[in-house]
Amino acid sequence: MVNFALLKELGLDDQAATQEVQSKFENVKDGEISGLLEKSGNSFTNGSMMKGKIVNIRGDDVVLEIGLKSEGVLSLMREFDDPNSVEVGDEITVLLEQVESENGLVLISKRKADR
Repeated sequence: MVNFALLKELGLDDQAATQEVQSKFENVKDGEISGLLEKSGNSFTNGSMMKGKIVNIRGDDVVLEIGLKSEGVLSLMREFDDPNSVEVGDEITVLLEQVESENGLVLISKRKADR
C-alpha cells in the first residue's frame, strides 16, 4: 500500500519512492525477506491465528503488538471475559480478521480465536 501523505511529506513521487526502495534492496538475495517474515512467527493472512503481546491499555482499548511493527486494538469489555485481569505484557492469541481495513488498521478478534 502506498502512503501518499508520507510521499508528499518526503517530497517524493511514486516513481522516485520506488527507485529509492529498489536501490536499498538491490543487494538482498531472493528469499531473505521471506525468511525474516517467517521468523516473526505470525502469518499475516486473513483468518490466521497469531500470538500478540499487550503493549498498552487506554480506556476500553487494548493495544496488541502482533509483529512486524503491526498493532491491533481490541475492546477490553467485548473481547475479554474478565477485563480486570488484563495486564500490559500479557501474551494472547487472536484471529486476524483483516490485514488492512478501510482505516488502515489490522482487525483482530480474541473472542473468535477462543472458539
